[in-house]
Amino acid sequence: RTKWADDLSFLMGQAYYYKGDYENAIAAFRYAMLVQDMYPTKGAVKQVSDKLSVVKNKKKGPLGWFAHKPVKNDAILWLCRTLVENKKYGEAESVLDLLESDKKTDRFMKGKVALEHAYLAIKDEDFVLATESLTKVAATKKMPKAIKLRASFLLAQLSFSQHAYDKAERAYAAALNYHPNLEMDFEARKGIALSKV
Repeated sequence: RTKWADDLSFLMGQAYYYKGDYENAIAAFRYAMLVQDMYPTKGAVKQVSDKLSVVKNKKKGPLGWFAHKPVKNDAILWLCRTLVENKKYGEAESVLDLLESDKKTDRFMKGKVALEHAYLAIKDEDFVLATESLTKVAATKKMPKAIKLRASFLLAQLSFSQHAYDKAERAYAAALNYHPNLEMDFEARKGIALSKV
């Protein structure tokens, strides 16, 4: 009944995920998603539109970054990743579609959803869908540079394997703009040279 119960369950889910115990990880992530709805805080009034949404928005204000941040959104994304690892592709796809269609999903969250879509597509060996999702991830502005770098590099590799050499060259060049480490820099430059041949 504390405000940290969702964080605890989320961390337990991550531990189960890294341990390879996907069934317990799924249960922990589902509990982390639901615990705030089971025990609402004092004075919290739910609006009708909130009942239809699965996304939890952060508190805004001058001291909003001091407030407890719910992990519901991250728990949903980790649940999808765990379902993919457990080879439950249909369930993961339905959860991601639910997140995409939610009206409260902002652009940053849509970028994270696209990243999970790409992970699902790569695991399911649907490389065309993975290319589309990685393009969305690379175009998301608030995404961390490390993720955008990796998304651009994977997009380039997938485009090259699909014989879309112009797109691969652009994606390799975008990856170079994020100043990768030496090995990735070398592979990107090699990929650009091979794309021009």
